[in-house]
Amino acid sequence: MKYTKFFIIFLFIAFYNYSFCGNLIDSLEIIKNKKKDKKKENNIEKIKYVIALRPFYLNQPSELVILNNDNTGKKIKYRPNISGIAGFKFAFKFVKLSFSFKMPQSPENKRKYGDTKYKNINVNIQTRKIGFNVFYFGYKGFFLNKPKDFDVLWTSDMPNPQRKDIDYYTFGFNTNFIFSKKFSINAAFEQSERLKKSGGSFILSIGPRYTSLNCDSTIIPVSQINNYRDVEYLRHGNVISINIAPGYGYSFIKNNFSFNNVLLMGGGFQLQSYEKNQNKRRINAKLPLYMLYKSSIAYNHNNLFASIEFSYELNTIPISKTKIRVNYPTIEAGIGFRILDSKN
Repeated sequence: MKYTKFFIIFLFIAFYNYSFCGNLIDSLEIIKNKKKDKKKENNIEKIKYVIALRPFYLNQPSELVILNNDNTGKKIKYRPNISGIAGFKFAFKFVKLSFSFKMPQSPENKRKYGDTKYKNINVNIQTRKIGFNVFYFGYKGFFLNKPKDFDVLWTSDMPNPQRKDIDYYTFGFNTNFIFSKKFSINAAFEQSERLKKSGGSFILSIGPRYTSLNCDSTIIPVSQINNYRDVEYLRHGNVISINIAPGYGYSFIKNNFSFNNVLLMGGGFQLQSYEKNQNKRRINAKLPLYMLYKSSIAYNHNNLFASIEFSYELNTIPISKTKIRVNYPTIEAGIGFRILDSKN
């Protein structure tokens, strides 16, 4: 509870600072580069619509990976059992709503891999220069991948070892800064704008996140205890991270088609609290690595728009001799239509 309170206070202070600094920088740039900005503005076309609807399908095969730095132990990989997510995004002028649900699974699939409870909440506000994204997603219930590595008696007709007790969630926010009006995040991934010609921009992303891991017994399989002595009793962990990731985004434009890419790489500061031994906690401060790659192929016409998007986010939690890596690969496909504003 004390870590949660600390994070909420930090979140409020960081949000205020980012908002204030972002508005100040934005105002100074407008005054300094007013004439120059007007010329660059011509590369971005705002699509004014009354109603837009976009059904989508999303697959996010996340992974919780545990490995030691000297490679003496087996790589431990847990996965949630999520077949896919379907939903739709609806926009009416300035109001945007999103609804999604987990795809149903067969009894055999649940027997083999278990049943995962999944929550995903995402709120995004993106302007030409500054973007703000609040997120929460969590999984409860994982299965062990490649169980033959940990139990020689396991056979393929048996269910994968399941950990219904593993509860993992993370929440926080990211603020991104776009330094050139030759590139638009909204055009590349939201398709509420269009770029008239190819262009790119330097991007800076800054944001904190809180991560929690809880389970009833150690997350390390029994056969690997001797190889993971620094986390052999790991059942609870709380991590507060502040990531700073510079990068670049570029869109290749051909008529109404675009190929868009964004790569951010960096690190930051991480405060860890975890259970090293039974009923004994340890506090650590580390410098983690962070990476985000996003790519999309999109068709963006007046009334019809469609896209296929891929993203890969990597978060690391370096402890001592052990490193926890959380992978978030995501594939999303959708097609939608919109009714243009008659005043456009």
